[in-house]
Amino acid sequence: MALGLHNRPNALPIRALIFAGLGMASLCIAGCGGKSKIKGDTFEFSATSLGGQTVSSSDARFDGKVVVVDIWGTWCPPCVAQLPTLASLHHRFADQGLEIVGIAFEKGAGPARRSALQHAVEDLAIPYTILEGGGLTQVESRLPALTNFGGFPTTIVIGRDGIVRRIETGFDADRGREFEAMVLAILDEE
Repeated sequence: MALGLHNRPNALPIRALIFAGLGMASLCIAGCGGKSKIKGDTFEFSATSLGGQTVSSSDARFDGKVVVVDIWGTWCPPCVAQLPTLASLHHRFADQGLEIVGIAFEKGAGPARRSALQHAVEDLAIPYTILEGGGLTQVESRLPALTNFGGFPTTIVIGRDGIVRRIETGFDADRGREFEAMVLAILDEE
């Protein structure tokens, strides 16, 4: 007689794992339908790079540039699916004033989280700056300018004037083409 999940003595831990996995998926996928917002017209961030340096939106390297801030995680399939679009934009338009910064919010804690993120960045060959944002539930506390966080990935596009032009939550191929066209239009503005 085959035993179903509900008849197994250790079913509770298995169910807990299944529901935890579904919760992560909903944070990444279903949560992507939410509408992330910012307080005011600008978006400020400050976090540590994988090299240990503090990178802040007020750094001179961002002055007069179009800045794309990608709030993502290596555990999130739509986040990883968006990486080739961002890498392509970086390779083609960095010399025209485009800066891309990924702020990763990951599972785990401390040095193990940083090490896992470093390995993922190397394996995925991400060519732009990646910052360590913190744990999965720390997005709004680490990025206080962001409210009503809608899910991963959330991508914020800031114009050369420092004003937020667009906030996108989620990613798919069609939105990727629209996103690229929008970034190019902002790059062409004076």
